Amino acid sequence: MLLVMTGINATSVAVVGMAALITAVAVAGLEVGGGWIALTFGAATIGCDLLSRRMLRASLWDTTRGSEMLKVPAWNIGALIFVVAGAILIID
Repeated sequence: MLLVMTGINATSVAVVGMAALITAVAVAGLEVGGGWIALTFGAATIGCDLLSRRMLRASLWDTTRGSEMLKVPAWNIGALIFVVAGAILIID
């Protein structure tokens, strides 16, 4: 996954796949609700995207060399998931 993330174009599939793997390992033995899983997934998506951008020397908004999802940088989607999950946890 890291090799795919640091290719010419870091694909959003690789970033999301690595984030899902990190989330699965992080919450495997824990009995937590969906809010905590979403919070972990959002944080992992942000971290994986920023890691790939650091290795590619791409800026936060660069979609020509960095990953993009739905025509925006992938870390934006991770940030949205993170904020929504945090709101869900605060409401609960």
